[in-house]
Amino acid sequence: MKKLIMLLIVCTLFIACSLKEDNPLHNKKAPSVIISDNWSVTQRSGVLVVSWNPLDMMDCDGYYIYRSLSHSGQYVRLIDNPTNVNGPGIPNSAVEELEFEDHDVISGIYYYYKISGYRIYSEGVLEGSISEPKSGRM
Repeated sequence: MKKLIMLLIVCTLFIACSLKEDNPLHNKKAPSVIISDNWSVTQRSGVLVVSWNPLDMMDCDGYYIYRSLSHSGQYVRLIDNPTNVNGPGIPNSAVEELEFEDHDVISGIYYYYKISGYRIYSEGVLEGSISEPKSGRM
């Protein structure tokens, strides 16, 4: 029995080592995580506003905003917010703070948001880790 288990382990390792890496973004750098202190959800004139301080523009070409009706529920991407109008990897130092106004909200309901940065490469778009959620209510 031990010989059979060892043979299965060796075969599995041999097969795993022969697999070819086919992800073109595997060796690319993902954007940094947006930490909790760098973004907020506030109420303003009948809308909820998600605002954040930008990541280093050499690190990030844009942002995704996600929303859910519960903290651990299913999040839906609301926007693809490109911030680097000069092109991928070219700094845009004029951007000081960014925001998204969510007009599709109902008074009295809590909404939960997450945010992530992304980088654009010729091989595709690489999204960084998604932040922890924050909530807001009208």
